[in-house]
Amino acid sequence: MKWADADSKDIIFSNVNYQALSTPNAATYKTNHINGLSTVYFDHSHIRYLAGGVPCSLRTYFGVVAHGHDATPFGILDGVFGQGGVDAGIRIYNGTSYSDPIALTDRVNGDAGSAFAKGTPHLFSRVYPGNMKWDSPALSDYSPHKRPMSGDICEIVVYGRVLGETERSLVEDYLMAKWGLKNLPDPAKYADVLPTGTDLTVASAATLDLNGNDQTLASLDLSGTLTNSVERVATLTLSGVSFVRAGASFGAPNLDLVLSDDAVLDLGGGTFTIRRLTGRRVQVINGVLNETKPLLDFLLIIR
Repeated sequence: MKWADADSKDIIFSNVNYQALSTPNAATYKTNHINGLSTVYFDHSHIRYLAGGVPCSLRTYFGVVAHGHDATPFGILDGVFGQGGVDAGIRIYNGTSYSDPIALTDRVNGDAGSAFAKGTPHLFSRVYPGNMKWDSPALSDYSPHKRPMSGDICEIVVYGRVLGETERSLVEDYLMAKWGLKNLPDPAKYADVLPTGTDLTVASAATLDLNGNDQTLASLDLSGTLTNSVERVATLTLSGVSFVRAGASFGAPNLDLVLSDDAVLDLGGGTFTIRRLTGRRVQVINGVLNETKPLLDFLLIIR
């Protein structure tokens, strides 16, 4: 099994075995599902982890996990995400709390603290006071001290900078809604869940679904899918040079696109459909962008 990061930074997490299995075909991890989404489930009775070969830096961490046991057969600590082969990272203590809280920045489901209920998914976030550089980021038993994960790792999001309070809360709300931890009231509409200065890359196997919410990006490099799957209209604003690569899927009949001044959208030779395109100096090149409800010229009468 391999698990890849979703922002195309080439971190592929693949299996590493710390010790021989008691039975040759024992399942140490598998794909599971929570809230209709895929997770990676770890059997805590074996010492294995998924390691990435590309370094990562982190200052702000978010992780959605469903932990299932009080303790592993190997101790009271379970590894979640850390530096492969080194005793440094995010770990769960005795199935109900996170160890080593730093500077009182730990939050569970958006509230201050490090305790959680086992057996159900929860969101844990943390801000590090200094940069953490992990040469080999790893999931589950990243430490050689026998601390395998027990349960599901749903999603991990890492930023290499400290997020502001508003940004952090927006990411928390997004992850909690995605994994069924919090119901967002309808027709509530969220804007800029991602920081507006983000240069976003969507890999060929990934999907960005605006889900009826508005988002501004510094740039977009799309090899996968960008869509809006709900009835409510969403607005995507691009402020820089953006690319839609060959084979990508871009747009939806309920998606409005705004190009800021000096923004350029290269469609990669493709033909795509959106609801409406606006901008004072619109530059769409190398392709065709169809509008289902374009802005029409009108007659203004002042009496």
